[in-house]
Amino acid sequence: MKIAITGHTKGIGLAIYDLLGQEHDVIGYSRSNGYNINDPEKIFEEAKDFDIFINNAQSKDGQLKLFNLFWQDWRYKEKTIVNIGSSSYYPETKSKFGSYVINKQELHNRVKQACLTAMNNGNQKCRVTNIIAGWTDTDMIKMLRIFKKMDPKIVANNVKYCIDQPQDIQIFELAIWHHPMKANLK
Repeated sequence: MKIAITGHTKGIGLAIYDLLGQEHDVIGYSRSNGYNINDPEKIFEEAKDFDIFINNAQSKDGQLKLFNLFWQDWRYKEKTIVNIGSSSYYPETKSKFGSYVINKQELHNRVKQACLTAMNNGNQKCRVTNIIAGWTDTDMIKMLRIFKKMDPKIVANNVKYCIDQPQDIQIFELAIWHHPMKANLK
């Protein structure tokens, strides 16, 4: 399969890129190789003929715009979109990352609305998965030392699990984080 991923040079994106690259043709789109998710049309035009799009990088509303572009083109096709979200989607987490939280919540709500509407109409062919990752050991939260963080490889393994399902199986939402009783504070 041919897979596109944004934000493939660090953290969760790098772990996904490395893992899936062992079995698939994976192309990364990051600032390091001349791409910016705030210019989503460029990424979409280059990746629209791929089989899977992993919507990982987040900046402003770029992740939401990328989902919208791929969804509009792919929803009647046997393709797969995987959105990497955040546990900050849940208001109970009381995350303090401002616009990041708002953008992740908007993405999740838009995906849910689009997919549930299409599913109820019986006209969706594209599988969509939202991975809601808890605290993961990435550059973005390296300054937080009070939480045990997941290895990005855990998120990558769950992305692989979701895309390895038969085409008629859609794992719409998968939330993963350390169990509070097992996540000893650092």
